[in-house]
Amino acid sequence: MALSTTIYNLLEDQYKIELGNQYFYTALGAWSKYYGYDAAAHYFYSEAHGESKHAKWVRKFVEDRGEQFSFAPPTYTAPNITDYASMFTMSMEQEKNTTAHVNLIYGAALQEKDYIICKCLKPLFSIQYEEEKEITDIVSKIISRGGNPNDTNAAISAFNADPAAIHDFECFLNKKYN
Repeated sequence: MALSTTIYNLLEDQYKIELGNQYFYTALGAWSKYYGYDAAAHYFYSEAHGESKHAKWVRKFVEDRGEQFSFAPPTYTAPNITDYASMFTMSMEQEKNTTAHVNLIYGAALQEKDYIICKCLKPLFSIQYEEEKEITDIVSKIISRGGNPNDTNAAISAFNADPAAIHDFECFLNKKYN
């Protein structure tokens, strides 16, 4: 069954988003590695690899539906990394934006009554929601360690100013993701 123009365009955009996310996480991994944050580097490089897999999955889905996949490279702007915690807060925003686009695909598929898309893309939807939850939990840990959950900016500043907090967080990442 052929995809509608709307669904096709949304999936092509999702492909570009996933590739942009791959570049984004690679940049965060490189920054982390350069500054000696090996656990964060491993986490972000792993995320970059996962985003590459998501892009391939979207491309394959379009091709399996009998469509010719036309590749347009993603628009990418390198992240402005200012400190350790900013990598995670930027990641949370990136994942929220990605989830919003996934919701557009799902909504369009429901509107068009293309339940095959809803069923076939369910694993991608599930993974995306899980990734957003995971990074939101990580940012919550940073804010909590910063000591002022009522003032996110103050908590993040306090976290970044505390080498022990960053060290402990590196240990947490190493234990959980390595």
